[in-house]
Amino acid sequence: MEKSLTFSPVKQALRAQLFSRASLASGRHPEIPLRPNRESAPLSFAQHQMWVMDQMAPGNPAYNLSIGFRLGGPLDARALEAGFNEVIKRHEILRTTFSHKDGAPFQFIHPELHVSIDITELEGLDEERRESRLRTLTSEHSMRPFKLGVLPLLCVSLFKLSAVEHVLLINAHHIVADGLSVQLLFEELDTFYRAFTRGREPDPPELDIQYGDFALWERESLISETACADQIGFWQKHLGAGLPVLDLPGDKPRPPLQSFKGASVFLNVPGGLAQDLISLGAHEGCTLFTTFLAAFQVLLQRYSGSEDIVIGTPVGARTRGELEPLIGNFLSMAPLRCDLSGNPSFIELLRRSRRTALDAFSNSDLPFGAMVEHLKFERDPSRNPIFQVMIEVSSTTTPTIGELRVNRFHFDPGIAQFDLSLHLLK
Repeated sequence: MEKSLTFSPVKQALRAQLFSRASLASGRHPEIPLRPNRESAPLSFAQHQMWVMDQMAPGNPAYNLSIGFRLGGPLDARALEAGFNEVIKRHEILRTTFSHKDGAPFQFIHPELHVSIDITELEGLDEERRESRLRTLTSEHSMRPFKLGVLPLLCVSLFKLSAVEHVLLINAHHIVADGLSVQLLFEELDTFYRAFTRGREPDPPELDIQYGDFALWERESLISETACADQIGFWQKHLGAGLPVLDLPGDKPRPPLQSFKGASVFLNVPGGLAQDLISLGAHEGCTLFTTFLAAFQVLLQRYSGSEDIVIGTPVGARTRGELEPLIGNFLSMAPLRCDLSGNPSFIELLRRSRRTALDAFSNSDLPFGAMVEHLKFERDPSRNPIFQVMIEVSSTTTPTIGELRVNRFHFDPGIAQFDLSLHLLK
């Protein structure tokens, strides 16, 4: 599954407004303090979800976060490697392993880590064989299992196609990063790479806190049901008893255990069509995300026959300024329970989708992991207990690395976390 988690500007603005109103209403502006123990920290709720899944299936590559780029132009591999290691030096989470402490999972921060870029030479092959070999190797590299108790949990591979053409592949376990973290990593990498290739000393701004500080603060803030009673109450009512299971027709029976075997399909929405969809939603006060959500419901209802469908969508916990520059797993999920009963028109479905999304997003500062802990769901090892499909509407972002030409390299790792994932790029 493609794991890009960059939200649309409209969706980001909506969430920012919601959290801003919530903060003003409460009158509280707590700061995230530095934790006293700098060598360890508890797991955040997002990390705990990853930890539990790894305990059930150790080394499962479905939770690898892999992304590739084609690099054009003269490349200084030593400066690139040095840049990655400077990023690792700045962010504790990239020097972190996970193990038990007093019977509970903890993250342990190592004082230093140096990663070496794995370089594979492919320039001696003809173009057809080179591309075939490249796709085989990138798929294999992206599926390399991680041991959460052993460094590194971030690997960098470079495939040399010619003197001025390379493919860069980054592979990290989701427990230490999310999609926005990849974007932040490349922003810092660009700063360091430019400095090193120009003989200058980089001077990035200091980080106020580290990810472990956030994890401890989050745990202490949401440790009791009293602290988040209103949101727990909302999700109990929203998800309730008798949660529907989405049964999509398949050419093979569902296995008793999830295999995570799947593929990634990339869909680009042309600018003209995206603008038409924006205009359609605007008449009902709906964002592009809400319009896509309504269309996705129609598609799923057509194939499944269900009028009660739960669709997951990623949300982030970076609701505070000091969290914005941090690399780490801030990913949470908002389950959207969609009502298609009564054969509604598409305009009516848009209105329902808008209400559903607004209610869910305004209660999404309860982490998904905490939701699962507080609410009881029937477990089925063959599927996700709350939703079986996910929608994400994201904008395309291409990083910069010095003066190199950078383009996204799409490859298929052959794994997926959900039965169907929809990624629409405007």
